[in-house]
Amino acid sequence: MQSARFDDLLRHSKLFSLPRRLAAFSAEGRLPVHQIIEALPSSFERGEWGLKSQLPSSDMVKNRRVVLHSLDTPEGFASFAPAEKFYKARLRFEELKLPVLTNPLALTLEEHDAKYKAKIRNYFDEKYRSVHKDAELKSELESEGEAGQSHTTPSSQTKDTTVVEELATIRRLKAKWQRLEAQRLKKIEAADKDKAEKLVAFREHIAPSLDPADHTLSLIKNTAPSSRDHISEDRSKQLKLQDDSHFKRKIAELTERENILVNGGTASWINLNENAASERFITNAKEPEITSKNVFEEAATEEEEKARRLYLNALYHDPHPTDHAEGRPALGSGRTLINLPELSNSQVKALLRNVAQLREQFDDYLAREFDPRLGIHHSDNPQEYEMIREAAFRFLGISNRDTRRNIAEVAATGGLTYTLSGRMYRTPKELQFERTTQGRELEVSQGSSLVAVNGFVGASSRFRRSDIMLTAASRFVVRDFIVNSATLNSSGGVHIRVMRTNSPVEYNNVEPTPAYLKSAAVAWQPKAAENSQAQLFDVEKASNEYSEVVRPAVNNNKGKSGKELYGTLLDMLDTL
Repeated sequence: MQSARFDDLLRHSKLFSLPRRLAAFSAEGRLPVHQIIEALPSSFERGEWGLKSQLPSSDMVKNRRVVLHSLDTPEGFASFAPAEKFYKARLRFEELKLPVLTNPLALTLEEHDAKYKAKIRNYFDEKYRSVHKDAELKSELESEGEAGQSHTTPSSQTKDTTVVEELATIRRLKAKWQRLEAQRLKKIEAADKDKAEKLVAFREHIAPSLDPADHTLSLIKNTAPSSRDHISEDRSKQLKLQDDSHFKRKIAELTERENILVNGGTASWINLNENAASERFITNAKEPEITSKNVFEEAATEEEEKARRLYLNALYHDPHPTDHAEGRPALGSGRTLINLPELSNSQVKALLRNVAQLREQFDDYLAREFDPRLGIHHSDNPQEYEMIREAAFRFLGISNRDTRRNIAEVAATGGLTYTLSGRMYRTPKELQFERTTQGRELEVSQGSSLVAVNGFVGASSRFRRSDIMLTAASRFVVRDFIVNSATLNSSGGVHIRVMRTNSPVEYNNVEPTPAYLKSAAVAWQPKAAENSQAQLFDVEKASNEYSEVVRPAVNNNKGKSGKELYGTLLDMLDTL
């Protein structure tokens, strides 16, 4: 009796009960009935193909039947997008036995016809030639035009209509010029207020942290506010006088034309096209920019110039940079890895001496921003060298407009890319985590002037030495080649495919490179392919002419910090 009861309990328990069938009919199948191919965001960025279209939600909500446009069919995809929603919607409609129809309106259109055609108007008609913002003037002209259709318009009526148009145009132009003048004066006031706030911030926060023994600092602290405000007022007057004659001349000219028309004068000497062109110029022109410069950049005396340098030096050595360092990236942010103030005087000289183009631009920068008499050639004075070191930091580590305009930039897919302005970029995630990038083309600017892949740096000799800066491998590779693709090997090395003299040549490096080896330099020995087939070459089999110099440089740099590696890089550049 008990055994029967026990068997009955087991039979009705969850242990012996079968699970409920899944709702999807394809859940128990060996293979999925419907496969969904989806384009990931990374594939979308690279432009790789995929099933791209989906049903719009508006069509599913607003229409009683399912509408599938002709461009959304599998035969003609129009855009890149994931196809998951599209195929799930199709599957649902098929399960519900709903017909998928095409839009009947699209069947009536020709191939190149538009769904909505604009109303065609005769623009040779006089009332459509100009745009009237005044509603009363527009209605008046339209009524006059309708009245003129029944009888001939007298010449006096045409003359009055022209005067009304001219008067409206002149008043509109005058209002625009006056509005621009008001905006310009408002920006000048805001600039003066900003300068006063910066001066107060310097006196309260920056000045106490500087060296109190400096007599120039005490001069600034004890300067009366009235004298500083007097400088600000003079600068404000200069800004107000800037372009003031241009604004006043335009407003006076338009006022004169307006008075002539109001007093009954003739408008025959006024050019309609000139007013229209002037109106388009005002509409499309940018507002006058009144930039607020640092108050110390406008200093006229030598004492204030020294104080400005102390101010900039305090901003640079601030462990927590704030917003008052405009255009200067925070230290340790990863964007500026070159610590120029830690370098010695000889290293800065070597950095600027080996690149003639960079040296010339740096001399111009010193003369323009600091002192025309200051130069790198006579920097034995410690005070002058401090200013040169500060200028080198601002010039190499921050400024883009001074160094990148006329110098070829470095383009690559992996490794650390060195640019001529002193910036270094990190390794992409695809190469950093050893993901294979088979057949990926390198985006090389200006004919592959410089290429870096996963720490291995190569350069082309078709460019001058001054264009190949901040890479130790530039003096080891002397053959012309263009990188076509790069592949990451299973061992961690990089397989580079290049094109040279219309014959494919491949270079293979089987030695894995650690991520911390920032300035690794490996030379390849080019060799022409035989029978138009690519061949693989090992770095160990390179000629002794290259390996004797390169291999010790690579092995000695392992385990060093970024600062030490950059110092080693400068030493190698010094031997060029």
